[in-house]
Amino acid sequence: MVAVNMVSEGVDIRRLRAVVYLTNRLTLLSFRQILGRVVRTDTNNVDDHGRVYLPADPTLVEMANDVTAEANLLPPPMRIVTDAPRVPSVVIHEEGAVSPGDFVSLDSIGERGSASDTAGREVDAGLIALAATYIQRKGLTATDPVSLALAATEKPELREALERESGIP
Repeated sequence: MVAVNMVSEGVDIRRLRAVVYLTNRLTLLSFRQILGRVVRTDTNNVDDHGRVYLPADPTLVEMANDVTAEANLLPPPMRIVTDAPRVPSVVIHEEGAVSPGDFVSLDSIGERGSASDTAGREVDAGLIALAATYIQRKGLTATDPVSLALAATEKPELREALERESGIP
């Protein structure tokens, strides 16, 4: 399951086996709610343990330490394993010099392609470009060219309006 801000409350999930904590929520309540989905025990499989992966953010590590210190509330074995601290490195290069590890792009080509949606509708790059021109000329801000072009595949009058507005016969 991939979820964004949907695991903490209002969702009935019996138990998660792993959580990758990559949210910008840094409140203890949110942390505990999300962590609570992993520390639930499975009476049918007592050897099954959950894992929480989180960045080494000092606030998150402190909250994790606080929660694991409450050993009487949590089933064993609760422990925190952190990566070794990274040693900052300083690399000095001469002006204009290329180091052996630098990435140098040889070439890059960008081409507009077709698009499709989950309903199976497909639209070519030309109609997407017409839709982009229409959006720009009409000053529409809440519409994207692909969605408008996909809608025009089913509505001939919309397609005609896109063609007419772009000035292409």
